[in-house]
Amino acid sequence: MDGLNKQEIEYRQNNGMVNNENIKNSRTVKQIILSNTITLFNILNLTLLVLVLTTGSFINTTFVFTIIFNTLISIFQEIKDKKRGDKACLFPCLHKVFSKVCQVFALIPGFSRSGTTILTGRLL
Repeated sequence: MDGLNKQEIEYRQNNGMVNNENIKNSRTVKQIILSNTITLFNILNLTLLVLVLTTGSFINTTFVFTIIFNTLISIFQEIKDKKRGDKACLFPCLHKVFSKVCQVFALIPGFSRSGTTILTGRLL
């Protein structure tokens, strides 16, 4: 049994007949930013901001800074987790199942919720 010669290899590579699968199970940075900024909570707060601005009471718009800060923190954390997860997580479905199992353990009386969370973070 003979393998492919150089011409056959080049033909297959040029026509996309190769087995290079680069599957990423995480969201892109653009998807992360959009999912964290366009939320029902942020739309509601934007509506409230417009209503407060129409009254002319600019001092009451300071709540927006808290929301912007919170959104930026969530985006930063998710991007950081994405980078770490893309490198380390070979089986993303097992990662999710394990974290859900640990959340269930936290509901059982006698188990420490914070202890379970810390243990899960260290194991993952």
